[in-house]
This record gives sequence, structure tokens and C-alpha cells, in this order.
Amino acid sequence: MNLDPRTIIILTIVSVALMGGGLLAASRGYLRQVEGVSQWAWATLVQAAGWFIVGALRGVLPDVISIVLGTALIQASIAWYLLILARFQGQRVAPIWTYGVIIPNLCLLAWFTLIQPDLNARSIALSVAVALLLGKTSHVLWTGPDRLRSSHLFTTGLLTFCAVFMAGRAVAYLVLHPDPGAPPLGPSPMNDVSFMVFYLVAVMLTFGFVLMCNETYVETRRQIEVLLRESHDRFRSLTELSSDWYWEQDDQFRFVRMEGDLEGKTGIPTAHHAGITRWDMPALNLTEGDWDAHRALLHAHQPFHDFRMQRPSRAGREHWVAISGTPIFDACGKFSGYRGIGRDITAQKLAENALHESEQRYRALVEWTPEAVAVHRAGIVIYVNPAAIRMMGAGAAQELTGRNILGFVHPDYRDMVIARAKQVDAGG
Repeated sequence: MNLDPRTIIILTIVSVALMGGGLLAASRGYLRQVEGVSQWAWATLVQAAGWFIVGALRGVLPDVISIVLGTALIQASIAWYLLILARFQGQRVAPIWTYGVIIPNLCLLAWFTLIQPDLNARSIALSVAVALLLGKTSHVLWTGPDRLRSSHLFTTGLLTFCAVFMAGRAVAYLVLHPDPGAPPLGPSPMNDVSFMVFYLVAVMLTFGFVLMCNETYVETRRQIEVLLRESHDRFRSLTELSSDWYWEQDDQFRFVRMEGDLEGKTGIPTAHHAGITRWDMPALNLTEGDWDAHRALLHAHQPFHDFRMQRPSRAGREHWVAISGTPIFDACGKFSGYRGIGRDITAQKLAENALHESEQRYRALVEWTPEAVAVHRAGIVIYVNPAAIRMMGAGAAQELTGRNILGFVHPDYRDMVIARAKQVDAGG
């Protein structure tokens, strides 16, 4: 092939660094919602640093530092890939596949660099460790729930190829016994092939992960859209069956959505609310001061309950409605409006008014009757009418209320009154 391995290493460093930086930028933008992208970017940059130390700084740093530290970073990045993909697939990886592979391998590399220098042994140890990490990563993807997606198949195949290649590389060094004194990065067919594969893997593996993220992101968005559509259909069905109506306002408190039988219940067309605020419509029972208080509550982004308004319909009838709402905030905590429900309470209000009028008529009747009337609770007087005050010779009602009712009964008749009271209580 006649390729300089150092040239390939430089290409690898530049490519991996650019991919890591680009992916890190994407994790802050388009892919910011996809879990693991920023971590993959940092792992890729760690791998670029490893290639830089093991390749570009070879000869500048002592061999033990450039070899052990550089390969440690490269292996750490692959182990990081393994953990990210495992979490991506909802799986857990035992520490034996990370620390249990990397630490013994670094010890072997240090031994065959300092104590007993042997290029073949270092190459075999490194190839076996990387093959194990890549093989486990491939297994994690293949056993995951999304293994049949095209991006997962591509990445799994790439990882499997790399694992098999690294295992074959270990066997080749074990069988062929290249010159142990040859420069570690010197031109040779084995180095040419090895570093070319390393370069392709560094580029293609990140490309495969981006494909996986994109496919997962698109599929997740599609599922969310389906769920939102189904949820909206269910919500619309419920609002059509409910006597209430649902409304939404924007951050300027203008109506942007109104669903339900508002027009059927109140005679007020739903379209009449679009683009206007609640106080832009007439309310017969509220003053400008009432609206100022309501607007202050809205600007404070506080929920409100049972806000009652009397409004005329286009048919000339008056309607009472009760409104409840709660503020809406987006994912960043920014206020974006209100949503809530409305209810027609005209029948309830008419019933309350009729009851109040009835109570007033009854009170007037009791006040003006010439018969003495006293009301007690558990034997204690709580009300007396003017006739009772005059009959008892009192100057005001306060002189009689709060006293025991039997205090106004002649002793000769108390037993009879008590018996009659018990009879009434027993009979309801």
C-alpha cells in the first residue's frame, strides 16, 4: 500500500477531532433532546486526544507515556461508547467489561514497554483488549430492542467487523512474529492495513451513532405525534359530551382556542372569542375595578377559580358563567398563557336568586306577624321576632337570644314541653 502510518494517524486525529467538535455543537442544537449525543462527542474528543498522544507525540514523549497514556485514552473512549450505547438500549454493562479489560491491558502495555520491551506482545495485548470492548458493544446493540433498525444494523455490523479484525490482528502478530525491534509506527503491510482500519472505524463509528440518534429521534417524534393526535381526539370527544367548555389564552391573554358547546349553552358563538381578551366582551355585573383586580391576578400568573360573570347573549337573554383557569409555562419556565374551563351556571344562579327571594319573603312574614315566633337550636334561642320580644317584655332581641328555651316556659308546663320536643325529634 506504501502509505505512511503517521499520515493516516494525522488524518485520524483531524477527522475525529472535527467529528467530536461537530457532534458537540449538534448536541447543543438539533440533537439537544437526544440522550447521549454530548457524551458521545466528548468520548470522540477523548479518542482524538489518544491518537494525538500515541501518534503525533511519539518521539516527543517517552514511549511509556505515549504508548500507555495514548492507548488508555483510546480504550477509554471505546469503553465510553459501550456505556453510552448500553444506556441507549436500556441495558446495563458489568464493570468487568470496562475496568476489567482496560486496567490489566494497561499494565501489560507498561510491562512490555519498560520491563521487557516487546512490540509484538504490546500489539497482541492491545488488539485483544480492543476486540473485547468492540465485541461487547456489538453484542449490546444486537440484543437491544431496536436491533432491526437500519442504523442499528449498520453500526452493529461495523462493530462486529472491527472486533473480528482486531482479533485477527492479534492472531497475525502471534503467528507471524514481525520484527520485534521494528519502529512501532514504521511502514509495513500490517501497519498500513491496521491504521487504515483504525481511521475508517474512527470515522464510520461516529457516523453510525449519528444515524442511530437521528432514526431514534424521528421515530420518537412520530410516536409523540401519534399520541398527541390520539389524546387530542379523546379530549375533543370529552369536550363534546361535557356541559363545560375548554379555553386557552396566549401570553397577552387573548383567546386562541375554545372547544365545547359554549354556543349551545350560552348562545355566545365560539368564533366571537377569537383574538380578544375576556374583558373585551360585555359583562353586566363587573366594574372596571373588578377587571383591574382580575388582570392583576393574571399578570402575577396565579390560578383562579369560579370567577363569575353575567353576560348578555345575542338572543337578548342574560347568562351567568363561572370560569376557572391556570397559567401555562413552557419547558424553559417562560409564561405562555392560560388554559381552563368555563361553565354555564345560569340555572344555578336563578335558583339561588329564587331561594334568596323566598327567604326574604319568609323573613318579612315572620317579622310582621302578630304571633310570637322563637327559633332555637339544641334548646338555645337563636332568633325571636318583634312579637316575641314584646310578649316577653324584653327591650331587644339580644336579651333573649343565647338563653335556654325552657327558661321562658312556666314550671308547670316544662315536662310537657320536654315530652313534646322529644316526640318531635323522634318523628323527625
